[in-house]
Formats: sequence, structure tokens, C-alpha cells
Amino acid sequence: PDLAVEAGAVLTFSAQARGRRYELRLAGPSTVEPPRVGAYQARQGPRPREEGRSAVELTGAGLTCRDASGTFEVDEARYDADGSPLAFAARFAVSCEGGARTAVGSVAYDASDAPPSRRLSTRSMRFGRVGAGTVSEARELEVTNDGESPLTVEGVTLDQVATAPFALEADGCSGRRLAPEQGCTVSVRAQPAGGAVAGEVDATLVVEDGLVPTGGRPTTISIEAEVELPLDEGGELVAVRPARILDSRVAPGGGEQPLAAGSVTPLGVLGVGGVPLAGVQAVALNVTVTEPAGPGYVVLYPAGFAAPLASNLTFAAQDTVANHVIVPVGDGEVAISLSGADAHVVVDVAGYFTAPGWEPPAAAGPAPSRLTMVDPGRLHDTRRDGGGEALGPGATLSVQVTGRGGAPAGAVAALVNLAGTGPTANTWLAAQAAGAGWNGTSNLNLAPGATRANLATVPLSADGRLEVYNTEGNVHVAVDLLGYYAPVSGPAAGERTGRVLAVAPARVYDSRQAPGAVAPSAGAGAVMDWAPISRFYGTGLAAVFANVTATQASAATSLAASPAGSTAPPVPTLFVAAGASAASLTLERVGVGGQSTLGVTAGAVHLVSDLQALVLA
Repeated sequence: PDLAVEAGAVLTFSAQARGRRYELRLAGPSTVEPPRVGAYQARQGPRPREEGRSAVELTGAGLTCRDASGTFEVDEARYDADGSPLAFAARFAVSCEGGARTAVGSVAYDASDAPPSRRLSTRSMRFGRVGAGTVSEARELEVTNDGESPLTVEGVTLDQVATAPFALEADGCSGRRLAPEQGCTVSVRAQPAGGAVAGEVDATLVVEDGLVPTGGRPTTISIEAEVELPLDEGGELVAVRPARILDSRVAPGGGEQPLAAGSVTPLGVLGVGGVPLAGVQAVALNVTVTEPAGPGYVVLYPAGFAAPLASNLTFAAQDTVANHVIVPVGDGEVAISLSGADAHVVVDVAGYFTAPGWEPPAAAGPAPSRLTMVDPGRLHDTRRDGGGEALGPGATLSVQVTGRGGAPAGAVAALVNLAGTGPTANTWLAAQAAGAGWNGTSNLNLAPGATRANLATVPLSADGRLEVYNTEGNVHVAVDLLGYYAPVSGPAAGERTGRVLAVAPARVYDSRQAPGAVAPSAGAGAVMDWAPISRFYGTGLAAVFANVTATQASAATSLAASPAGSTAPPVPTLFVAAGASAASLTLERVGVGGQSTLGVTAGAVHLVSDLQALVLA
């Protein structure tokens, strides 16, 4: 390029590019020790020279770069006694107004050796369609030095949102010195979070190449993926007789083997406990943690999916707690992730949700059914019914469901809230169809004097009854009806109403992270906005299943979910002691404005909500 020297030792380089004339005006630092003295941050200018600084202005094609930033790496700089340049050579990378690079190259004035340019060449990366909650195959991207001199890649990072839809699988570039035309590769996987999230996700791969100091702009690579939701039509429930499919206290070959803290245990759920080998979208489970060595939590998610930021069970040392879980099936299995401390885990299956390809089993069994919600209503409370007598050890409580609380004849399963209070001994309660007989499963675990509740999906007998079995001591039991499952036929069979779509667990609310981190309280509960998810599905949502964890309670309290705008009395489904933590699967019906509310009965408590499944409308 042409070069002129202005007053104040400002160098003006002129060049033609694509038929347009550009000028680069550089005010070099007042003192420079050659050779290769390092990078100097470019400043808007030119301006009077300062010690160790340079100034730059880029003009051309009728435009002026008014906020230039970038670097000049000086290879040679010699001045006469008056400070005018005798020789100058530098590499540069200059951008305007914080945008992408607009000039990368080198300039020289009477230099011993003109410095060759260097730059990285990259392309964008697009994954196409990736299922929510899944992990894609890794894709490689080559980064090439298209310049004429060597450069060093100082580092490669991913700039993305907190949900981290992508992961840097392998980095073969950081620390590499690339000769001209030499390249290196990085590998990236797409891992979009589970839950009801669909559409484009993007991130930026940032490659630091040593040309740009703090405040400049490194080489960036655009990464995109299209997240899609599988099985968005949902499935129908097939209730099964509760069956135990995992008990770590009974290890293969005898003995006990608790799950280790930090472990992920695959659990096969197809072909066991009445669940078929094909046509299964998700399973309904009762999960129990017992004899933990310390505090911790458990989360279940479809095998093969990315581990979610979510939980199903929160436990303290030596506690025994249970929770209902609805989880999609991935590769025929679900994954059990245990954090905090070693603990035994017990899993009972209560039913499964159908997927495309489901075929009726050879033996007669419950028909696929859909969920209809009702205003919560108490079916039985031993404190007021049956003479007020508590349920004794080894006793069974029979409860009529159909014909009451809105449940019609023909319902094959009930969604109930099972609560126990005032037990005189460590005990557990098991719910099943009336007359089925207890076969070693459980739904709710209670310590002496405690009050706890758990959601349960319970098959019904032919005459519409369920029964609750108590193992030890005396305990008062309450059974509340939240909804029922019944087969549909005719035109209704072609609609989505009442179908359940299980999703990979996804955190949707955390009052500890909300603005101000204010804990919901008896005077101001939490409002859950499901409208964005409802809009995505078009026909709307009737309800959601969410796992709600209560923590840091200021007093003993309980939690009840209700549709926004409802005047019906809510039924508590989660009880937590002062200073403790507890979790429960919660059915939240969608009300006015696509919202539901989580009401707190006493004190204040932080709430965390993880989406589990959607009830379509």
C-alpha cells in the first residue's frame, strides 16, 4: 500500500480493495523496543501518542470507523531524533463499533522484512434437528491459519446461555502453533435441555488467537441446532398392578449394595412389572430412598439423555422418603442419578404411557386411558370416617372411588393424594386395586409422629375401589381424589385431550434465583406461568405434573396447588418441617391466564419446580 507520514508521526496507509479505496491511519507508540514487542491495543483516533500505546482510524467506501478497536503487533519500529518513523512494520486486526473484524493484515514502511499477515479461517456449524434432552453425535470443525505467518491458538471456549445447549467434546486447538495453511480441529456436541423447549438454540465458539487483547474481538464461530420434541401427541396410561423392579437392599448374589454418591444407575423398565417391550413412551414409578449415609437428592431421567438440572427426591441422613415420578423411557431404560451420599433406592412401577407402536397385550388387562382432572375432594379420612379409628398394623382400608368426586363408572385408575399423619411407629402405606392383595410395594413412608403425603397412580377394581395397606403401628390416613383415568372411544379418541406427555425433567422455577430471591409465604404464594408452553402446543394445556421441592422453611408448613382463579379449597400435597426440605410430585391444573398457584399455609419457604409431564388439552 501507499504510505504517507503526517505531523505527529501519524502513518497513513492507503490501499485498493474490491474497487474501493481505504485508508488506515496509525499513530504508533512513542517508544518501542523491536523486534516483536507485542500487541498494543488500538484506540479511536488518531490522537497524540502515549507511552506504549497506539491509535488507529479506518476509513473507506464513504464510511468512517469511529470506534475502532483491535490490535497492532509491532515487529519493527525505528524513529529519528525528531520522533518521525524511519521504519515500521506491524500486523493488525481492527474492527468497528464492536462488530466483526473489518481489517486483518499487515502494514510496513521501509521495514527490513515486511511482516506477513496471519488469520484464522472458520465456518459455521449447524446440527439440524436434535431431540430435547438428547445428546447428539460429536461434530468436528476445522480451524485453519489462512495467513502467511505462524500463529498460536491461545484458547477455545463456548459462549452460550446458562442451559448450555452445546458441549465442547474435544479441543485440539488450544495451545497449538499453526503454520500457514495448517489447521486444527475441535469437536462439539448438541445437548439441548429436556422439557417443553423447542425451536432454535445457538451459541458461539470463541477462538482466542493471540492477536486480540482484552477488549478486542477474537475469532467467533456460529453454532446452531433445531430442538424438537418427540412424541408431542402424548400417550395414554395403562395401569398395572404395582410391582417392585429395583431394591438395592437385595443385591444380585445376596447382600446389600447401596447406590454410590455421584453414580448414575441404568434401570431397565421394559418387559418387567407388567410393562411391555415396545410401544412405551414413559413409566409411572414410586421411588423410595432409604438408609442414606447423609443428605442428598435423586433425579430420574431417560437413559441416553443429558443429566438435567432437576430432582425428584431430597433426603436427610438416615431418612426414608418416597415420591411419585413420571419419566420418559430412553433406550428401554431410565437413569437414576444419586447425589450427596450413598443410599439405598427402591423403585415400584405403577403403570406406563403408550407410544406409537403400542399393541394390546395378549392377556386381558386395563385399557389405555386418559386423565380427567376433578376439583380435589376427600374420599376418606380415618380421623372422621369409620368411627375415627386409625388404621392398625397389617390392616387394609377399602375406599370407593367411582361414583364419587366426579369419577364415573368405567374409570380404570385414580390419581390420588395419599396422606398419613400421627403414626405410632415407622411404617409405610401401599395403595392398590381393591382385592389385589399386597405384594411388597409401597407408596408412602412415615416416621413416628410425622405427616407426609405422596401422589399415587392406583388401578381400580372392577367395582371402582382401591385399598390402602398399613404395615406397622397405627396411623391416620386421608385419600384425596385429584383425577381419574378412563378409556375414550369415538371421535374423542382422535383428540389430544387427557393425553400425558412426559418430558425430560427441566427446571422451570426456583424462588432462590428469582429477582430479590423472596421466599413464597402464607400471604404470597408462587405463581407459575404455563402460558408460553401452552402457546407452543397450540391447543393448550390442561395441567402439568411438576416436582416441587420445598426448602429452608421458616416454620412447619404445607403446600397446595390450584388453578389460577379457582375458588375451590386446595388440598395440601406437600408437608415440610421447619428448617427441613421435602419434595412431592404435584398436579397443577392450568387456570386463568394459563397460570397455576402454589399456596403456602404457614411461614415462608423457598420453592423449586421441575417440569415432569404435560396433560394436553
